[in-house]
Amino acid sequence: MWLAKLDPDPSKQRQVRLKFHKGRAVEKNWVPFVVDGELYVAYSLCPHVILRCNVCFPRKGDPNARCGVCERVHNTTFPGCAERLRGGSPLVPLDSTSLIGIAHTYDGLEYTTDDLGTEVAPGAVPKYVHQLYRVRRVPPFDVLALSPPFRFPDYFGSGDARDKLQYAMGLRARAVAAAGSASSTYELEVAYGVGDCVALMHTLRGSLECLGLE
Repeated sequence: MWLAKLDPDPSKQRQVRLKFHKGRAVEKNWVPFVVDGELYVAYSLCPHVILRCNVCFPRKGDPNARCGVCERVHNTTFPGCAERLRGGSPLVPLDSTSLIGIAHTYDGLEYTTDDLGTEVAPGAVPKYVHQLYRVRRVPPFDVLALSPPFRFPDYFGSGDARDKLQYAMGLRARAVAAAGSASSTYELEVAYGVGDCVALMHTLRGSLECLGLE
């Protein structure tokens, strides 16, 4: 996993590899979020393992061994959270007490493990299924609620296998009515791709109860 500092001037762009001493050679699905100026990542969702990362960008000829180093700071569990649930979007603020993210898993496949430690179903196209989840906004950042599984509408139709592959990578959340009350209505804008071919947006709207996150 890499962290980049972007700038219109290419000479000012910086990058650093994020490192966790218990990580594998190839990593994916880390879930970043920032609290009080500190960068955290959810390394896994079930259990909810949180790393805190040291953000700095070493200059050429001036290496800093601590730049990008992540250490585990919290480890909590949520009842009913499936071990195969994987991260998708970053965690973003939902209200004054919680963050929200969207995760994914696969539906109806038998799994094996490849040489990188990734669970796969050889010869099959995985059908992605999504779940929203709500996390406490302060340490230990434990999971507070997990929505029922759902999928976005098919894009290609007619049984096209590409519709099985939906990956949500962007999320924006805001309260649109009665913010902070039990009847608050939230609008969630989700950016996702289908079949590694098209990029789409989908809006979810409702109370925490309607979204399955109460």
